[in-house]
Amino acid sequence: MNPSFTREESTSLVKEHTLQIELIHLLENSIVEKKSDSEKITILDQLISFSQVHFMSEQLVMRHHSYDGYDEHEIDHIALVEQLQELKDQVNSGSTSIDQPAINQLRDMLINHINSHDQKLSSFLTSMAESKNNLI
Repeated sequence: MNPSFTREESTSLVKEHTLQIELIHLLENSIVEKKSDSEKITILDQLISFSQVHFMSEQLVMRHHSYDGYDEHEIDHIALVEQLQELKDQVNSGSTSIDQPAINQLRDMLINHINSHDQKLSSFLTSMAESKNNLI
């Protein structure tokens, strides 16, 4: 296996995290700009869809490298998508709206995930790459 492969994977995942955060900022801007709920839901749909693809990508990387933290990480992915979907369902039913506290909660849960689970995965991938380099 090419040792730079894990570095490329790690870099790619960081770029995807940046896009997730940018989508949350876009959602936040839609509140400031007083966009309609349907416009906010469109952005939320994009965040949900992208997050699902990103999480599948991470899970493939974890499986490919036999990552020990896979099960716990996957459980957190499922919980994050469920929370995003629950917010969307609540907005669609009219029981809540996308407001600043909801945005803060989304941002916090994503950042907590990145700083815990994803940081562990990144450290694992970096360590793998470094150990492969030492063998060359």
